[in-house]
Amino acid sequence: MDKRGFGALLQRHIGTAFARQLALSDLVEGEGGYDLDLHENALRFGDRLKFPVQLLGTESEGDHSWLWAWANTASQLPPELLQASLQLRDLGVRDGIAELSERTFPTTIANGHQLSLLASGVVGNACYYRAPYVGGALYLLIQPAPEEVLLPATIERCVSVIPQVISMFEVDHRAMITAFLTDQGFKLKSTTDTLIARRDNSIIDASFDATGRLNNLKGILAAPAGPPAKKPWYKFW
Repeated sequence: MDKRGFGALLQRHIGTAFARQLALSDLVEGEGGYDLDLHENALRFGDRLKFPVQLLGTESEGDHSWLWAWANTASQLPPELLQASLQLRDLGVRDGIAELSERTFPTTIANGHQLSLLASGVVGNACYYRAPYVGGALYLLIQPAPEEVLLPATIERCVSVIPQVISMFEVDHRAMITAFLTDQGFKLKSTTDTLIARRDNSIIDASFDATGRLNNLKGILAAPAGPPAKKPWYKFW
């Protein structure tokens, strides 16, 4: 399989998608286990949280393979749960991305987390949840994701996401960071070996070596500018 198209697409979306996963984890923390109701297309956490879902696919621990939900004809899944996976299949067919258009393949080529992170970005306004079962896991796309998950990431989270993504996935450092910070509403200024990103009072400063790999990253949260000091009432000059 040609990983160039898949890799480039994943790289474009992975930063923001990863940040949303951290936000989802914050949101469901302490809510207990999950409950999946396919009749209602709903994923629940405790009594408080309920999210609409689409089925992306399954990951088998037995033969270490991925099976897209649209290709799982044996399970006779409701068509309304397959819209996201079909959207990705159509994209794969159109652009020649085998990882999206082939029904099944080994997870050494692309695993459930990679495919779901890409789905989160491509489908839009989404995040995902891995629902484990004996022998594997079902990957669910939460779409639309809750507002708390879709909010722009704080500067602290942005600075945390970048090294995590770089350490966990094979990406072009500069291209991934540029796409991520642009998605997060930063204005970018670039030189040969640096990238300065500004959003409101926040600044992220990244520097790169000659090969384009990140070698330094820092975030600065500047104090907001306050109103000019008022003169005492008795001073007129």
